[in-house]
Amino acid sequence: MSLETGPTSNSTPVGSVDCSNADMILAVADRLASRSVFSGSDIDIAAKTTHFGRARGDFYWYQSTAYGSFMIVGDVGASGECPEAAMQLLPSAIAQAASDNREPDPLALLSAVASVLYRDLVDHDAVATLCVATWDASETNLVVSNAGHFPLLHASGSGVRQLESSDAPIGTWKRLEGVPEVISLSPGDFLLMGTDGLIEQEDKAGMEFGFPRLAQTLLDDRGLAASDVIDDVFNAISAYGRGVRQLDDRTALVITRPVVG
Repeated sequence: MSLETGPTSNSTPVGSVDCSNADMILAVADRLASRSVFSGSDIDIAAKTTHFGRARGDFYWYQSTAYGSFMIVGDVGASGECPEAAMQLLPSAIAQAASDNREPDPLALLSAVASVLYRDLVDHDAVATLCVATWDASETNLVVSNAGHFPLLHASGSGVRQLESSDAPIGTWKRLEGVPEVISLSPGDFLLMGTDGLIEQEDKAGMEFGFPRLAQTLLDDRGLAASDVIDDVFNAISAYGRGVRQLDDRTALVITRPVVG
């Protein structure tokens, strides 16, 4: 299986970001967050990001290697003087860790990123939530490791299940010890890896879109293509918050197992 590939291991090395060149950093963020869709025989993937302003922290990533493919969503929070630098450090470290990995192990990738970036993120007063999923076609399973990330939702014939975090956010500890979660995907099932901007959009009364509305949207979309799920989620949030300013980035990556026939 091959995926739409993000930046390769030739990406800007970790630690080389020039904080004064914010426009360049934001241009890289736009390229990483452009809309793209992958379709294959086993799974379909679609992802999308919408930003609310100049400070951007959400991103998604597809990385294919000789040892497996990784699907990643992240959210960077920084209170220091250069949040854009922290934003670019993470994708660079992910690209290197995925290229160095010798098996499709999401926890190994997360652990490598946490180890490499711990000091950089501390120095930038930053942390990052990060979710990594790998696909095992032989077992029709997704294997997921989650470092402080939400929302992460599995839609199946049994309903919508929220997956809990298995580790603290990147930048909190140098070592990760969580246990990856194995998710069996039946035809029509899907996993949504999102950021909190999906549920925090307010309406004119100041009420958030919230988890129940997101879960209902996903229930209604079971069996649809990944791109249709993405469209429905973003359209539902936009309609709910019509006339109210968007206050956070929104990112979603959906992995579906198509219904055959």
